[in-house]
Amino acid sequence: MGIFQLRVFRLAKSWSTMKALIDIIAESISGLVYLSVILGVVIYALSVIGMNLFKPMYSEYYSEEEMPRWNYQDFQHSFILLFRILCGEWIELLYETLLATKGKYWPIVFYIGALVMGNFLILN
Repeated sequence: MGIFQLRVFRLAKSWSTMKALIDIIAESISGLVYLSVILGVVIYALSVIGMNLFKPMYSEYYSEEEMPRWNYQDFQHSFILLFRILCGEWIELLYETLLATKGKYWPIVFYIGALVMGNFLILN
């Protein structure tokens, strides 16, 4: 069944408009790879910064049993937490971080900065 679906590419050789579309898509994918690498580096950097800023406060405020699922205790959770921020699910995470930092304002700056920078990279 999969072989019959690939006949579209054979059709593209004879159909000039289809060939042009496939060429444009192939060029776009190469640009998407570069964008993904840059976005990965930004998320990596923000994860490390978030771990350095918030890990001691999370350890101090939350006990081991009541630690939130998404936290800055290790790199994996920090990376996924930043990914969730970029997906737009950042209010609950910000609330938990504000509790851990006892209401200081700089987690708000960090979260809004990460959201703006990540969305700028995605939309650009």
